[in-house]
Amino acid sequence: MRRALPLLLVVPFSCVLAQEPQDDKRLPEELAITRSVVIQNADELENTAAFRYSKSQPTENYVAEAEFEYGLTDRWEIDADVPYAALRPKNKAGADGIGDVEAAVRYGVVPLGQGPVALTAGLGLGIPTGDRTRDLGEGRLTLEPFFTASTWVGRCNVQVNGGWTRAVTNSGKEPCDDFEYNVAILYPVKRWYLVLEGNGESTSEVTTYYVTPELIWRPMKTLELLVAVPLGVTRESADYGVIGAVSLELENLTHRGTDKD
Repeated sequence: MRRALPLLLVVPFSCVLAQEPQDDKRLPEELAITRSVVIQNADELENTAAFRYSKSQPTENYVAEAEFEYGLTDRWEIDADVPYAALRPKNKAGADGIGDVEAAVRYGVVPLGQGPVALTAGLGLGIPTGDRTRDLGEGRLTLEPFFTASTWVGRCNVQVNGGWTRAVTNSGKEPCDDFEYNVAILYPVKRWYLVLEGNGESTSEVTTYYVTPELIWRPMKTLELLVAVPLGVTRESADYGVIGAVSLELENLTHRGTDKD
């Protein structure tokens, strides 16, 4: 990568706060940008409604997303993400419509609680459903192998997520390869999580970096609320953004019982 991601070598303030040890190490189902290491249990469906806003001169972007994650077994999961975008450039007409739909399959290589390091890996598929001529999509089919690794360091949980997106159909003049790399540090305080993410994305032409503080609340086992503020670090990044999300789990959706891997 062109240069080290700023601020990631700084120990976040949350890791040094004086708090009681956390007995329940159940991690959040979703993070703002980093792909969480958590896999859905067999016959469990998670629904997430997310709103994303970003400000980048001279354009404001609004995206509403419906995300679905379903556990085929306790280790296999299928995902889908359907975005609806609204672009508001300052000096020309805006655009509204469905963006590129994404689907993925994930596998829990080392499930949570079965080793010092948890590991998931998967393969994503980007479907060109968005209108590229209106900047609502990329107009190409993509494949993305990805992974997330997680471990506990004292009272903090650290998650590292990376992915490589490769265009497999015509990409025009845009780069065919896109690399994403994220680090998230989580500090649990009862039903709350203080989170600091470092987020990077690189192509052969441009690199963007963000630092993303966020707050996650799990008022109950099946409900999670998240708010985050991505802050652009490099010139190519958006100035800032706001992310809000609500996740709801439905257990034993088809009442087929627990599958064996």
